[in-house]
Parts: sequence; C-alpha cells; structure tokens
Amino acid sequence: SSCSPEVRRCAIDALPNLMETLTWEAKAGEGSEALLSIFTVAESWTKNDWHGIVSAKILPAAQSKRRTGSDLENGCFEICTALIHSHHIVEVDTIQMAKKIASKLSLGGYMKTGRPGLMLVEGTEADCHSLVELIILGQKKARNRCKSVGSSYFKLANKVVRSENDLNAGRKLPRKMQQLESSIGMDELKAACEKMGLAKALSDILLD
Repeated sequence: SSCSPEVRRCAIDALPNLMETLTWEAKAGEGSEALLSIFTVAESWTKNDWHGIVSAKILPAAQSKRRTGSDLENGCFEICTALIHSHHIVEVDTIQMAKKIASKLSLGGYMKTGRPGLMLVEGTEADCHSLVELIILGQKKARNRCKSVGSSYFKLANKVVRSENDLNAGRKLPRKMQQLESSIGMDELKAACEKMGLAKALSDILLD
C-alpha cells in the first residue's frame, strides 16, 4: 500500500468507531430496508469523520512541515452550503426525521419550520444532495407505514462551495441543526443566507 504507517495505524484505530456507527444505523432501521441508509452513513463517515480523524492526528504535523503561502490560501477541503426549500415543514415527524438525517450526514445549519419550510445546511456537497434524497425517501417510507409526515416536496434551491484548510474548523454555520420558528426565525435565516452568499436564492424562493 502507498499509505504511510501513520495513516494505516490511524485507519485501524478508527475502525471500531465506524463499526459502532454502522451497527447503530442497522439497529435504527431494523424491520425496514436499511441497506441504502447504511451505505449512505458509511460514505458520510469516510468523507467527514475520517477526514476529521486524519486532520486531528496526522495533518497538523505534516502541514507544519510542508504547507506555506499559496497552499494555505488555496485550502484543501471543499465545504458546501446549500439552501433547501419546501412548501412547508410543520409535521413533528418530518422535523425529527430531517434533523436525524442531517445529524447522520454530519450536516449542520438551520431549519426554519412553518411556511415556507427552509433549511440552510453546511457540509460536503455530496451530503447536501443526499439530505434531500433521504428526506424524500423517508417521507415515502413513512407514508407507506401510515405515519403522519408531510407530502411537501423538498428541493435544493442553490448552493455555494468554498475551499477551507480544515473540514470542521472551516464551518461557518452551527455544527448541529438548529430549529428556527416560523416568522421569528426568518430574520435569522436571512442574515445567515446573506453571510453565506445565498441571499438572492432565498429572495427568489420567497417571491415565487
């Protein structure tokens, strides 16, 4: 293998953490088709948790030796901020499901409940797209089990991707999904969208 001994040791040490995460996901989806969810969590782990482990244990020493000037300016991790909208987010089951999925994907940010329903999330680009797909999939499964979830369609309205030197330290939104209530929370969401370069995307949604 081309991996250094340090990276191999780091991978071996991290395996129990991965197995624990996948076991928890399998138990959470017991009695339903959980394979897609398990694969999604595993993919998210390799993109988020694994990078975080390597960043914490290996990269600092290596970066201090190798990286200067333009390297620091260019950044080495891409972080995506995505604005997701729905006609409404009001049902408790939908809110809890969306928060749970976002947590599994290591996505943080804001969820504004009410009408319209809005989510401003931050993480990897792939995970931002996966969030929308898994919420829609979760809604379909819940309706098949006759649970009270909304039928409102979730859509990724727009996104901004930037480069940072560290995947976790470079985040600008809350690490955990924060719930904002209806009109009161809209002002806070507008400020966050302005900060992240998604003010026009939000304006377009509100004018639609």
